Amino acid sequence: MSVVSKKFSASLYSMLVLLLLCLVTAFSSGCGNKASLDPTKPVTLTIWHVYGNQTNSPFNDTIEKFNASEGKAKGVIVKVASVSSSNVIDKALFASAKQEPGAVPLPDLFTAYPRVIPAMHDKLLHWDKYLDKEVLAVYQPEFLAEGYQDKELLMLPVAKSTELLFVNQTYFDRFAAATGASTDDFADYDKLFALCRKYYT
Repeated sequence: MSVVSKKFSASLYSMLVLLLLCLVTAFSSGCGNKASLDPTKPVTLTIWHVYGNQTNSPFNDTIEKFNASEGKAKGVIVKVASVSSSNVIDKALFASAKQEPGAVPLPDLFTAYPRVIPAMHDKLLHWDKYLDKEVLAVYQPEFLAEGYQDKELLMLPVAKSTELLFVNQTYFDRFAAATGASTDDFADYDKLFALCRKYYT
């Protein structure tokens, strides 16, 4: 990801602020420490992410912006400890969770697919304890559902996407006239794959 729109950058920043403040609140609650954040004694949180492994990372820029503004004012500093691919992060997470020899400590935050939940279940924050229904309503329900296990929200869909397919209508009309295909064949993947096979036969 080498180019990010201002709108996307703004949403990344808002998401980061929300997640970090929730995380700090969770840490304070879990430790029984009710003291407020202190800018003179900042809390440092580590993060592993996959945004920009091969290019300059817009997410790192967002983190730097947070550290210099909201983070500095509130006493929260985010340290990027790893920028890698999802498979590499998965392996590192599993090794850290199992405390394998040579494994580094788990980060405070990380990006990963829901496939890591079973191996990390007891190490994950229950987001539904810190985010109210109004905040969760912002997320697409189908995306949010992937982060639940045993009715506990253990992962947030911060990197979901929608796949789009563009078709040249002129060429498709010729193909449809010759084969009987229709735009209904784009309704789901099974129909789409059948349409593809029809195109190549």
